[in-house]
Amino acid sequence: GASGAPPRVKLAWVRHILTGRRANATRTRRAILPTCSKPTHGTDGGGHYSQPRFPNAGCRQERVLPLAFTADYFDLWVFRRTGDGVEYLLFHASQEKADRFFDGGRFWQIPTDAVRDGEHVPDACRRLLKTSGVDVGGVWSADYVYTIYNRRYDAVCAIPVFAAEAGERTSPALGWEHSDFGWYDAEACLERIRFRGLRDGLAAVREAITESRQPAPELRLFRESVPQSVDES
Repeated sequence: GASGAPPRVKLAWVRHILTGRRANATRTRRAILPTCSKPTHGTDGGGHYSQPRFPNAGCRQERVLPLAFTADYFDLWVFRRTGDGVEYLLFHASQEKADRFFDGGRFWQIPTDAVRDGEHVPDACRRLLKTSGVDVGGVWSADYVYTIYNRRYDAVCAIPVFAAEAGERTSPALGWEHSDFGWYDAEACLERIRFRGLRDGLAAVREAITESRQPAPELRLFRESVPQSVDES
């Protein structure tokens, strides 16, 4: 109906999102989208329409998307508990990174990376924590995903949010992309971060994990100590 896509169409779209990958020079640009009329063929001002994937359903068809869609990036909020409350780790983008990708605009952000081909999310989190110099005893899912347009990669990205509690041996490491870091409480983080996805992600982390009396055990991805140093060999 006009209020949304049929359930099976939505399911196909979700499957498309979950299987998105950055693979060499090719990016996911095809999707099953609902339409209000029967499938058309040829061009329609915005691109070529192919035969519908579901021959018996005239409202579903496959089309080429104008933007790539990827679901391999993830955010990782690192936090620690102090006598004054919970603090979160923020990194300040370097001027080099800002000039190269963001028209000179510097900003505060959190550890983020992409899941590599053949890698599972817990392993990707372990790898990111090592390169960030974070010693961690546990990682949770915040049960939240947001979407953004990433100007650096010219793609629409679906980004799941996770959180990791920092251990005493944590010593944040700076690479060329970041020039500084700091630990801030939630209100100070909100004063620094400008991206809506980060602000909403922090709200999800606070609700599900850092300000919950008992984070749900089913949200925990793993519990272990992650070494600080990284073997670059």
